[in-house]
Amino acid sequence: MRKVDCIYAFAVMCCALTLVPGCRREYKEIDTRSLLNDVRRSLYAFGQDRGNDDPIVKAVGGIELVEEVNIAITRRLIDEGYLIASVLEERGSLRGGEAGKAMLVDAWGRPLIFVIPRLHSAGLTYVSSGGRVTILPLVPSAGPWEEGQVQVWSMGANGRDDRGKGDDILPQL
Repeated sequence: MRKVDCIYAFAVMCCALTLVPGCRREYKEIDTRSLLNDVRRSLYAFGQDRGNDDPIVKAVGGIELVEEVNIAITRRLIDEGYLIASVLEERGSLRGGEAGKAMLVDAWGRPLIFVIPRLHSAGLTYVSSGGRVTILPLVPSAGPWEEGQVQVWSMGANGRDDRGKGDDILPQL
C-alpha cells in the first residue's frame, strides 16, 4: 500500500468513527478532559505567580450561579494571559465571546463547573432545562486539587452533576 493510500484509509476510518455514536462521545470526553487539563494548569500557574488564588477568589466572591462564576474566572484567566481567547474560540470551548461575558464550555456546550470550596460550601446554583440544581464542592480526593483550591469539572454527556463520579469529567494532572 502506498503512503497516500494509507493516509486516505486512515482519514476514512477517522471519519467513520465520528459517525458511530460511542466514538463521538469518546472524542468529546477526550476534548473536554484536554480543556480541563489546560484550565487546571492555568489556575495552578496563576496561583504560583501570585502566591495564592486571592484575585480569583475576589472575582467570584458573592456569586452563586455556576455560569456567572465561570464567566468571572474565564475573564480573569484571559485578561491575565493564562488562557488565549482565540485558541479557545477555535476549538469551540468559549461561548458568548462578547467582552466580559465569555464562558468556558465542554464539548456538549455546557458550562464548566468552577467551585471554590471555602466560598461555595453551600453550593452553587445551576439552571438547566430541567430546572435549578445545587452543585456542591467535591471532596478533595475526587480530583487533582488540594484542599481549598479551585475545583473545575464537566458534568459529562448526561448533563447531570454526579459529584465527580458517573460520567463527570475531571482534569488529570
